[in-house]
Amino acid sequence: MTDSEKAQIIITIDKSELERARNRMIAEGYRYRSLDNKLSDSDSEDDTVKKRHGGQQRFLQKSFICLLILAVIIIAVLAGVIVWQYFQKSKPEEACYSSECVQASAYILGKMDQTVDPCQDFYRYTCGNWMRTTKIPASRSRYNIFSEIEDQNKEKVRTILEKPSAMFMNNHSTAIEKAKTYYKLCMDETRIEKQGVDPVIKLIRDLHSWPLTSSHGLTWTETSWDFLRALATNHVTGFSALFSISVSVDDKNSSQYIIEFEQSGLSLASREEYFSNHSNYKKIRQGFLDFGVRIGELLGEDNSTVLKGMTAIYNLESQLAKIHVPQEELLDPAKTYHKMTVAEFQNLIGSSIDLSQYLRKVFGRDLGDASVLVYTPKYFRELGSVLDKTPKSTLASYLVWTAVNTQVGYFPNSFVEASFLLSQAESGVHAVDPRWQRCVSKVNAAFGYATSALYVQDYFAKESKSKVLAIVKEIEEAFIRGIPLVAWMDDKTREIAIEKVRKIVQMIGYPDWILDTVQLDMYYQNVTLVPMEFLQSHLNIRREAVRRNHRKLGTVPDRLEWHMMPVDTNAYYSQSNNQIVFPAGILQRPFFTPSFPMSFNFGTTGMIIGHEMTHGFDNKGRHYDKYGNLNNWWTDQSASSFHSQTSCMVRQYSNYTAEKTHLKGERVLGENIADNGGLKTAYAAYKQWERSQGSAEVKSLPGLSLTQEQLFFVGFGQLWCSYYTPQYTKQAILTDEHTISKFRTIGVVSNSGDFARAFQCAPNTPMNPQTKCQVW
Repeated sequence: MTDSEKAQIIITIDKSELERARNRMIAEGYRYRSLDNKLSDSDSEDDTVKKRHGGQQRFLQKSFICLLILAVIIIAVLAGVIVWQYFQKSKPEEACYSSECVQASAYILGKMDQTVDPCQDFYRYTCGNWMRTTKIPASRSRYNIFSEIEDQNKEKVRTILEKPSAMFMNNHSTAIEKAKTYYKLCMDETRIEKQGVDPVIKLIRDLHSWPLTSSHGLTWTETSWDFLRALATNHVTGFSALFSISVSVDDKNSSQYIIEFEQSGLSLASREEYFSNHSNYKKIRQGFLDFGVRIGELLGEDNSTVLKGMTAIYNLESQLAKIHVPQEELLDPAKTYHKMTVAEFQNLIGSSIDLSQYLRKVFGRDLGDASVLVYTPKYFRELGSVLDKTPKSTLASYLVWTAVNTQVGYFPNSFVEASFLLSQAESGVHAVDPRWQRCVSKVNAAFGYATSALYVQDYFAKESKSKVLAIVKEIEEAFIRGIPLVAWMDDKTREIAIEKVRKIVQMIGYPDWILDTVQLDMYYQNVTLVPMEFLQSHLNIRREAVRRNHRKLGTVPDRLEWHMMPVDTNAYYSQSNNQIVFPAGILQRPFFTPSFPMSFNFGTTGMIIGHEMTHGFDNKGRHYDKYGNLNNWWTDQSASSFHSQTSCMVRQYSNYTAEKTHLKGERVLGENIADNGGLKTAYAAYKQWERSQGSAEVKSLPGLSLTQEQLFFVGFGQLWCSYYTPQYTKQAILTDEHTISKFRTIGVVSNSGDFARAFQCAPNTPMNPQTKCQVW
């Protein structure tokens, strides 16, 4: 029933009541009038008495008529008030029929399933039609709205890279030229196939040979092999055998860099995959061995020799997986910060690795007096024992394997097909991405600032930057307004929290320097591409990236440095910089669409901004102060209350299951705190914005019977429309810090009283449970 029909019924009912009242009054009037007539016509002996009574009756009649008329007027006025109030409450918002509004409506409706009750399953309500109609590429184990936009961005970058000119901002750019040359090298499939295994053999030789194969002139002898040299070569080429080493901002002193060591070195996605008896993990382990054997075959070695070597590699990785510290134990940065001297680290790791010699080989200088950060002392304490028990031939095979395993995408197609054996078992994919997509991804990884500069120049709407900054400001103010309402936090901690929000660095779109040709070219000046040599050019890029990272040691960190390319479809919060970053690549529909209603934009862009801002106060970010230093600024009372609040959320998400597997509530806690806090803050910001605009800005979309509040939540829900293969679902539960998309949606809205009110969900419906978890 339409609003106009409802209004007509009310009017009809009111008119009927008025008509019946008027008829009752008229009937009463006729009754008195009949008596009067009879009395006046009557002639009796009591004529004097009759005259006196007749006067009284005429007076009463007149009074009654006046009262009746007044009653009619009052009823009419009341009816008018009722109708007016109805229209004020339920009259439809003015609809917008511009082309932008029609497009917005079509976009939103195209994803929704309006046959689903939003209070029963909001994920299916917002994404049901998307899940039914979206064609998922066979090469993807996961596909979502982010994937769609990323693919569109790749199409744009492809168009740019295939243009012959290296001109940028009216100048010739060597950085742009290198990016386009690298793309051509990648796309030259004919030459790559013609070169065959020769570039692969050269890589193996550079890594000091491989015991798994003696073909193509490769030789390996135990007496001539140097473990320390081979390990250092692996690391300076950008691989992470046994552990990773990098230069990063010191968590407790954000004004300086420090060398960091972290556990690493596993080929499979998680330590659990090495031990679980689940049939799927058995397939993954078999896929690992099949992959390795096929690589050996392609290099000309017989199966039995390679299988024996791959089994030894797998057994070594299993030993590493056993001593790996579970990710759930690494969530508290205050407990993983272990700063020590090189000498102290040497005592911890034992004699299996000469750290002073190793650092000299990696950095090219003496760093024996340096301090280092070791995030997992337990792993390194036990690593020495594993190394001492492992034959040199196995260590040598493993070190080369960590390179070959991760670089098959740069080899001939037969190697790519071999890697598919593992990918299919691990994530359930049925094909590989088209070559051009893989090449664009490789160029973005190698020359991200160059491709971003071209993307910004050709596709990014410059006004988006200021518009998004305006929303960021709204979210920031809403977050600050919300902090005094956090009942579990004491005043002292609240004050410092507000200071931290005020200090967050906001970086939108792209860094300005990438539009300066001189600075852009200077950034890539040390990258050397080898003509007609794709793999060698790629390895040169990796080595320069490592050197660029190492050159930071001894310098002052730049708080405005980007750690994500502007062309990327993502966003992030940096704890050590207290910085939120929203790249140009994500500032487009549906994440940010200026022509869409602002309620929708606050549900998408606003929520993402709120999400990243809340990361500064999640179970990790809360340990860092306004300057990005690991520093306990919480009172004991507030810290204890925080843990009580978060335990509710851990229980909530741990109760969700996918593929018969419970989610790990502790592991995904940080992202869930950010999701819940981000949506709550974005909604508060939207309502404040709406009040500031008045009714002029509120227009409904054609064909959508949604209030602005409902549209806000639909915008949020449609961010997470996703597809997962069963294999990837299980892998994500084990390895991903983000919750499965379905539960990102329903987990957040079921904690939101604002959502329940917007959709008028009855108490204890699935999306409006009695127990709600909220931290911020």
